[in-house]
Amino acid sequence: MEHAKLSVPEQRSVEHTVREPLSDDCSAIIRYRAEVAIAWIKEDIRLGIQPASVKTFSDLHDCADANMYLLDEDHINPRVGSFWEWEELDVQGVCNQFNAVIVIINDWLATRAYVMQNHG
Repeated sequence: MEHAKLSVPEQRSVEHTVREPLSDDCSAIIRYRAEVAIAWIKEDIRLGIQPASVKTFSDLHDCADANMYLLDEDHINPRVGSFWEWEELDVQGVCNQFNAVIVIINDWLATRAYVMQNHG
């Protein structure tokens, strides 16, 4: 299957407007990474890279490497850009953080509503 062009950082046509978290604890970064991912997914839906009918994170892989929505390797603060930069996390810990972000993304894809109280 041929994949459509992914909206990766150097190809993104718009900057997200998600506010930086006030702290760098895991829960704040998880919410931030999820909000950024949702903003990028919305943009890719608007551009036609992802179908408007997409309902799960797994389905995003049909058109792009959806894992790229989960990180921003060019972020000025590496700990905010990717859980891979968290020295205190082992591989399973990193995967757990990414999975927590994916849960929020899946909730948003299913409802198109981001409800903070469910993920705080």
